[in-house]
Amino acid sequence: MNKILLVFLLVLGFCSHGLGDSCPWPNGTDKALHWWLDPNNLVTIHDVQLYDANGNPEYPVNLLGQLYMTINLTYTGPAITNFRLDEDIAEWGGFSGDDCKWSDLPTFGLLSNLDACAQGFHCPFEPGNHILQLETDFTNYDVIINLLKNDTPYELTYDLTNKDTGDKIVIHAQARCITQNPTSAPKH
Repeated sequence: MNKILLVFLLVLGFCSHGLGDSCPWPNGTDKALHWWLDPNNLVTIHDVQLYDANGNPEYPVNLLGQLYMTINLTYTGPAITNFRLDEDIAEWGGFSGDDCKWSDLPTFGLLSNLDACAQGFHCPFEPGNHILQLETDFTNYDVIINLLKNDTPYELTYDLTNKDTGDKIVIHAQARCITQNPTSAPKH
């Protein structure tokens, strides 16, 4: 999972153009995480929550420390033992209020055709209700994170494919990301 995170942050750092001053925040991401699931008959996601290392709700997403995500879902398909993961990354921005859009960032295939079972998804993934708890530690990537535009929305798409059946589960998450510590007022 750390290899994926490093590639993700490198690509964002070198390709980032950020939120233009005239671009409104998309889908309410100025105030809350925006997520959705592509329509399918296999998964229902009931809730997604973000937390900091102390268990406090976290938003915007602070990329300077650890982030914990809890996903409450119900899976009704067959048990999955052979899961492929493909990830796509996009950044919100534009040059005027009329051309604001999500722009895909290149990953050069480094986030494609990954073994999802080796990337933090529990396999076999059995039918039933699940509370998934995922952790991402950003502390080792501060040099890269400092290259990212601060206070900007990004979208990450997880495309999970059951390699045995071809069934897909596609999850999108859009979030406002903080990449710099707030500056303190000068002392007098």
